[in-house]
Parts: sequence; C-alpha cells; structure tokens
Amino acid sequence: MKKIIFIGILSLTTFLSAEVLSDKAFTKYFIKTLKYLDSNVSIQEKGWFHLELSYAKDEGKVTAYLDNAYKAYQEDKGNLEEIVKRYAKNALDGLHSYDYDREVNIDNIVPIIKDTTYLDQLKEIREGNLTDAYEVYNKDLVIFYAEDTPERLSFLQATDISSLSISHKDLRALAVKNLNRILAQKIEIEPYEESFILHADGNFETSLILADELWKSRQIEVNGDYIVIVPARGLILVTGSKNKKGIDVLRAVAKGAETEASYPVSSQLFRFNGEKFVRFE
Repeated sequence: MKKIIFIGILSLTTFLSAEVLSDKAFTKYFIKTLKYLDSNVSIQEKGWFHLELSYAKDEGKVTAYLDNAYKAYQEDKGNLEEIVKRYAKNALDGLHSYDYDREVNIDNIVPIIKDTTYLDQLKEIREGNLTDAYEVYNKDLVIFYAEDTPERLSFLQATDISSLSISHKDLRALAVKNLNRILAQKIEIEPYEESFILHADGNFETSLILADELWKSRQIEVNGDYIVIVPARGLILVTGSKNKKGIDVLRAVAKGAETEASYPVSSQLFRFNGEKFVRFE
C-alpha cells in the first residue's frame, strides 16, 4: 500500500520575498538533505513541493509534501538547516517504520476537516490525480479520512477504504464514532467574548462540527442557532445566530487566522440547521 505523509498544504499567495529561497531552490536543498541523511533513498519529484521516497528493494513508497517545511523556513530564515533536517527526518521515519503489508484498523479511522481551497490546491499539485479518501461536506468544507495511530496521522487513500468494504455513508458514521471515543471526557468549553471556544486534544477540534449529538443536544447554551467557525487546526468557536456581538467576535477571529494561523482551515461562518452546518452569510 502506498503511504502518504502530509507535511502540509500552503497557500500559493504566501510565496513572496526575494529574501528567501525560491520554492524550487528550497526543494533542491530538501532533496540534498534527504540524501545526506539516507544515501540509499530514491527520490522523485512528482510535482510542486511533492516528493516520492522509496527504496529500490521495496515496493513501499512515501509521498511527502514540503509546504509546511517551506512556511517554517519563511518564518525563521536563520534556521534553514535545522528546519529542513527536522522535516526530512520526519519523512524518512515514515519510510523506515511503515508496515506496508498491514491493514488499516477501522477503529483508528478519523475525519479531518479541510476547506475546498485545500482540495483545489491538492488537485492542482497532483495534476488531477487525486486518490485520497474524502467527501464534500458542504460548499466550503471537505472531510478527509485518516488513520490515527500513536506514531502518526496517516491520510487514507480511496483504495484503503474500498479494501475494507465500507460505504461512504458508513465511513463517516464510523469515523465520527471513533472521534467521539478519542475525545471522550476531553472536550472543554471556555467562554470567550460573547462566544465559546471548544478545547479537545489540539488536533481534532475542527472535526467536532461532525459530532451531531453535541449540537442536537444543545449542550452549549447560545442565543439562537449555533454559529461556528473553524479557522485553523485545533480551533473552533461557537456563538448564537441572535448574538450580534458574538458573530462579530467570530468574524474577527476568522480574519486574524487568515494571516496568522500556521494551519488555516476556513474563514467562513457556518450555521447548524438541525442536521448539518451550512454557510452563514
């Protein structure tokens, strides 16, 4: 099975400044570092910030995307070597330790929320050859499926799901069930300026929009329908549709996350209609 390790997707608009290495120069430096760390690894450039790592003797391959490594470098230009070595080692660790013959454990499948811009960028990077296991949630958000293990979070391929004979409808229900189990007793609700911040484990907060029972049970008291934002990984805020100040707070947080968040998701506000979250204008 082909292994995918996501080192991140970064908006093209952040590539600005002649003071930093270009994306092509950064990629070449990254490849040289990989070779320095492991001279036996075979490396192919498959697209923009897209490398495929393998060993000649093995069928297993690791796909690494370098976007977050480049972003980390842009934010700390003086530590190029340290940053690249850290991300390169992470990619090599995946190649060294992954059991390519193992089957996906369905109890570890979890939903990961991304926005449609992320999906479009991924399609562009892959030149239309998108094999990930995902489904569209609404006009702005997409659900990707991953396997969460103690070692890493691994995004699943459509072939992984088909091998398990699980329908998309059952897949989401299974993933949300696993999410609820993982986050059981971990969710904390913190008041924040006419809204609430939901804390969990730091990774799956945005996926809480899929936890229908949380919203249908009205555990969080707000004025009106639930309005939420998922501006960045690990961050979800909620207020009520009749709370103008709360909505203003959510919009301000969303605007700030567009430029400051390391792992942005969506600046759009969403309203719970009793069944799912839809765009709130």
